[in-house]
Amino acid sequence: MNNLAFDGSTTVVSVINESDTLSFHLDTGATGTEFYGNYFSRFKTRTIEKGRLEIVESGGVGGSIETQVYILPSVNFEIGGKKIELKEIAVRTESAFKGQKYNGNIGQDIIKQFDEMILNFELMYLDFK
Repeated sequence: MNNLAFDGSTTVVSVINESDTLSFHLDTGATGTEFYGNYFSRFKTRTIEKGRLEIVESGGVGGSIETQVYILPSVNFEIGGKKIELKEIAVRTESAFKGQKYNGNIGQDIIKQFDEMILNFELMYLDFK
């Protein structure tokens, strides 16, 4: 399966989206999955056609900013051979920071679709049951 890797301290997962293999950050602490500017750049035409444009506000200790996102009604992909459907997924139009390598982050909305998550660091795979 070999769909798991480390990039420094970042856990990276291979996600199959249609016929493409995309890298996503595995963020078990994130409530929801989010697609980054890299995903938008790769699938710009399709995202604009199928999504609805929204302005969202996000912030932290340093203040808040408004960001343009497209909300896709549904996205289907696979992780470890398991089919996953996400509804109302946000796609950022720009990278959150310079040098962003990944297409998004995988959050609890995906993990909670399954009874069990297997992170095998010896054989480097992520699987769900």
